[in-house]
Amino acid sequence: MLHTNNFVLDYDTISFLPRYDESGCLRAIVRDVNGSFDVDLAPTLLMDYNLRYYGSSLRGATDGANMILGNGHMPPVIVNEKLGIYWIPSKSPYNGDCMWFALHHIKDYFDIGGNRTKIIFSDGSTQIIDISRSAFDLRVQKAYKLKGKIEYRTIGTPMRV
Repeated sequence: MLHTNNFVLDYDTISFLPRYDESGCLRAIVRDVNGSFDVDLAPTLLMDYNLRYYGSSLRGATDGANMILGNGHMPPVIVNEKLGIYWIPSKSPYNGDCMWFALHHIKDYFDIGGNRTKIIFSDGSTQIIDISRSAFDLRVQKAYKLKGKIEYRTIGTPMRV
């Protein structure tokens, strides 16, 4: 498995998953359409790094999503609107075991009992998360609502200087 200190996500990136290394440090496993590899940052720090790379930050993306959607709990984030990259946290981003998922790679999801949901991604891989299907569905719906509102605000609207 490849190890790296940073990683810039793109349209092929599917998820960031938490993993504790042999020293007990929280790291991320990045999954993309070509496989997975380790990154030496926690998933939420990796998300913040990527948001900063694209010109924002986790705080800015969260504040922006809350302004557009109304204040809420664990809003989706726009990583890159132009590329159509929107991501969903599995729980509070400040929780160590938060997972991050690319909206456009979520093919389906269903309840497997015990407040757990199985997500099927565009490449056929799956992930089980400890959240009810209905709670995850609300997060997916919020992300699509954010995407729709952003597209409505930006597509066909001439830029004013």
